[in-house]
Amino acid sequence: MESGFSFLKVGRWLKSLFEFGQAIKGEAKFTIQFGKTENQIYHAFRHTDALGLERTIVETAIKKHFPSIASKITEGKPLNSIIEIAGQRIQYSAFKLSDGTINIGRIHGVK
Repeated sequence: MESGFSFLKVGRWLKSLFEFGQAIKGEAKFTIQFGKTENQIYHAFRHTDALGLERTIVETAIKKHFPSIASKITEGKPLNSIIEIAGQRIQYSAFKLSDGTINIGRIHGVK
């Protein structure tokens, strides 16, 4: 029997409302990855590894910074941003995938 009411519809509506509220408060959550495979992860961090920056510190700094630029990202187009980590300026490229995941690709030092 099909009706206008279903717990699934209500659940989706509540989730959307919750996410909207978080976005308004500046607390939107993002799924951020630094590649999916071991090789992709290596390529994302190889330049910061060479600079002597720990991957966890780089990852944490990018995840903390990304929400401040999230509204500028467009699906299918990379967005480059420069931040400072441990006294070193780095640039990272963020790319929004079709499922909404943010992939951080190349991360490298800038002068």
